Amino acid sequence: MTSCVISLRSRVVGRVNLAAQDLDPEGTTGEKDEYQKKLEARIPYDLKPFTSVLADPDLHAKMRGIVEGKSKFARSCVIVTIAANTDDSGRGTMTIECPRPLRKGDREETRREAYVKMLEDLDKWSAAHDLPLPVVSFIIYVTDTYMWEPYASGYPWLTMAKPCNRNGILIPDNSFITHGPAGSETEGWREREEWAWTPVVQTLSSVAAESTSWEEKEPVAFFKGAETGADKYATRTYLASIDVPVQVDLSGTKEPMAAWATKKVLLDLPGHQPWSYRRKYLYLLGSPTVHVDVCVDYGNGEVTDKWELFFDHLFRSGTCYVKLVQHYFDEDNPSALKGNPYMLKRLRTQVREAYSAIEARGTSEIQKMVDRSSAIIQALTRDRILRYFHTVLHSYASMTASVSPAP
Repeated sequence: MTSCVISLRSRVVGRVNLAAQDLDPEGTTGEKDEYQKKLEARIPYDLKPFTSVLADPDLHAKMRGIVEGKSKFARSCVIVTIAANTDDSGRGTMTIECPRPLRKGDREETRREAYVKMLEDLDKWSAAHDLPLPVVSFIIYVTDTYMWEPYASGYPWLTMAKPCNRNGILIPDNSFITHGPAGSETEGWREREEWAWTPVVQTLSSVAAESTSWEEKEPVAFFKGAETGADKYATRTYLASIDVPVQVDLSGTKEPMAAWATKKVLLDLPGHQPWSYRRKYLYLLGSPTVHVDVCVDYGNGEVTDKWELFFDHLFRSGTCYVKLVQHYFDEDNPSALKGNPYMLKRLRTQVREAYSAIEARGTSEIQKMVDRSSAIIQALTRDRILRYFHTVLHSYASMTASVSPAP
């Protein structure tokens, strides 16, 4: 196990009244603005299913036992403990542990490193705004799958994404720190104070503003990415075989996302997992976005609904994007053999119809949709993201049994 101990710049407290800390991200108005309140509105709903679990004084020890004893969790988790100093300084430490060292460049290792940076930046941000961090222990689950295992699914893991009908505590994903305008990991992100997300917003929104009018864009519903998921949902592979207006490029060639601003409609397609980092970038490119969500039917009455990220509730289907659903029968479901090919054909029709429906809206309505989604995602600044994470930790801490009283 690798670990580091950070001497915190920010103050550390036990139970606190969050209402007394309702500063906006810049700390200028004395309270959070409406955007921040809407962003954070989902936090109580994420935490509510874990009310009794969080009250268990042995919670952290039990979760730690899973991380240390199960291979999947050992390589996919970051264990964090914020503790107050024993003196009267009001300061404290943050201990960050990664149970199983992974090779440099391993996807999970990169994500763990990104979360270490996010936690360090949260401390700096909290100190700059004179906002304390809570005394609390928690575990971040950094991989892109869900905690399906019966021995793990009932615990309050902090996670990047989850099915909307499954429990979990959503936090910002690592790509806000690591992924640049090209859509891939940028060099030097570990050393830079600035997150990669800031120049992404500036670059892509500027490209969209300078792009040709929507009527003059290439008349296609466009997707470019890796051919992932061919052995599972097969969404990308199947749609790649369709002619216009669908254009799915799985060639593997690299292309800046800014180049996609020339397409009339942008597709967000599932790969091996039914969610991706891509969604937030598409909102910046000045074209309507069609999201294809996946619902998985396991054949025993259990259905996994679409996946969600911490900011998704700010966007509304129909006014910010167009939503389509691919129903997928799990391989153990008797309906899979005939059902999945049928559902892919159905999806093909739905994509074509969605494209036609968007064109029929007219330029004015299309521009309203594009402007609305772009404005919402551009407002999701680094400050707002860190404020959200700060509120998650305080809300989590306020429900645990192990929080010491405020001094």
